[in-house]
Amino acid sequence: MQQNEYFNYVYKINGENLTKNPDKLFETNSVYLFVDKPLNLIWIWAGLQSRLFHRYIAANWAGKLKNNKEFNGFKYEVIKEGREPIEFQYISSEIKRGPERYGFPGESRQKNNSAQIAKTTASNNLGSQLLQVQQSKAMSTLKPQINRSVHIKISHIVNEIKEIHSHVKYSIQHIDKRISQLEELLKNL
Repeated sequence: MQQNEYFNYVYKINGENLTKNPDKLFETNSVYLFVDKPLNLIWIWAGLQSRLFHRYIAANWAGKLKNNKEFNGFKYEVIKEGREPIEFQYISSEIKRGPERYGFPGESRQKNNSAQIAKTTASNNLGSQLLQVQQSKAMSTLKPQINRSVHIKISHIVNEIKEIHSHVKYSIQHIDKRISQLEELLKNL
């Protein structure tokens, strides 16, 4: 990847280590961290074929990052490939369009919001009543988006729990198998 300030906020999990400014992004078997300064959030992007262990390591590293002075008070969120929320999709489109335009992940979201505010301010020449109508329309469309956002987050959590459950179930089966092997060895002594 091209070296610029943008990639100082992008990390990749390599085993148990964290690599800043990775060579490749969005590999389906990898886990990445994106520091989203406008949202005070560290996104943990997990490819569909990434290992649960690497997601766990990424969460540990995100915890360490958010304890740094620069990211103090940041939260982190794990997202899976193909189920990225709209807020994260700004980052993926920044990378596709050319991240050299931006200083950090998520900056385009901030610029879009500023441009939208400027348009609204320019249209205020029609009077404050028009602004009130626009605000009430915006609020009426916001409620379904919030409900959809909550639904997506709940689905995400349920899917993670199911995945953890399958890993635990596999581990227990493996432990049972090993116990049986040990008991068989003890019988033969």
